[in-house]
Amino acid sequence: MNLRHLRYFIAVAEELNFTRAAERLHTVQPSLSAQIRRLEEIVGTPLFFRTKHNVELTAAGKSFLEDARKIEIDIDSAIERAVRKSRSEISELCIGYVSGLEDVIIPCIMTEMRHAFSDLEFRMTSSNDVELVAALRRQVVDVIFCAPIDPETLGDIASEVVFRMEMVAIYPAEFHLPDLPRIPVSMLVDKPFVQPLPAKYPHANRAVNEIAASEGVRFRTAGYADGALAAVNAVSCGLGFGLVPDFMTRNLPPSVIAKPLDLPNPPESPISLAYRRNDVRPAVKHFLTALHRYAREHGSEISTYKKRS
Repeated sequence: MNLRHLRYFIAVAEELNFTRAAERLHTVQPSLSAQIRRLEEIVGTPLFFRTKHNVELTAAGKSFLEDARKIEIDIDSAIERAVRKSRSEISELCIGYVSGLEDVIIPCIMTEMRHAFSDLEFRMTSSNDVELVAALRRQVVDVIFCAPIDPETLGDIASEVVFRMEMVAIYPAEFHLPDLPRIPVSMLVDKPFVQPLPAKYPHANRAVNEIAASEGVRFRTAGYADGALAAVNAVSCGLGFGLVPDFMTRNLPPSVIAKPLDLPNPPESPISLAYRRNDVRPAVKHFLTALHRYAREHGSEISTYKKRS
C-alpha cells in the first residue's frame, strides 16, 4: 500500500463517483478504478458497493476512511514541519498563482523584486483557487494570486483585491457569429456552454450566474472545465463557448475568438493577493511592499483586452 492508494480512496469515498474523483485527482477513470481494486486486494475486503449508477462505502470502507484521513493529516503535518525547517535555513519566497497570470502579473513584480533583493530565492507554482488556498494554509506557498476568498473562510488568511480584469466570452470561429465590437449575451444563449467546475471555481460560477440573471437567460451547459486554460482548450475543440478572465486571451489559437460582453456593466474578474496574517518574515513583507507600489504606479485595472484595442 502506498500514499497514492490512500489519496485515491479518500477522493472516491468523498465524491462517491469515480468520474468526479478522477477529475479531482487529474487522472483517468480506468486508472483510478484499477488503483481502488488493488487497494481492496491489499486490504482483503471490498471497500465500496458498486452498481451501474451508484457508489457507496461498505462498513469496512467507512472504518478505513476514518483511518485514511488520519494518515493523510499526519503526512501533511510532516510535510509542514519539514517546510518550516527549510524556511528557517533558506531565505526564499514561494508564489502561487492561477494558471495564466504568469504572463500578466508575475514578470512586472518579479523584476522589481529581483533588483531589490538579489539574494532572495523564488519558487513559482500554479494551481486552481481551492488548492492554492489549501497550500497557503499548509505553508507550502507564501503568497498566492487567486479569485477573492469567501470572508467567512479566511481565518488566519489575509486577502485583498489587487487587480481587476474584464470577463470576456471566447467561442469557436465555427459559430460564425457577427463580428461586433462586443458580443450580446443573447447570441450565446442557444450555444453549448463550457462551465467552470463549481467546486473548484465558486467565484467564477457566481460571476456566470450574475451575467445570466442580469440578462434573464439560462446558459446551456455542455461540459465543465477545470480552469480557464481548460476552457480555452475545450473551446478550441469546438465543444462550446466559455467565459474567462481576459488575461486568457493573450495567446488564443486561431480557431478561438474572444469578445467582451455587450453589457451595461461588464463583469469583472478580480484577482486577490492572499497571505498568512502571522507571517512576519522579511521576504513576505518586501513582496507586499513591491506589489502595493506596483499597483499604485500602474493602477488596479490590467485589462489585456483594453490594452490591445
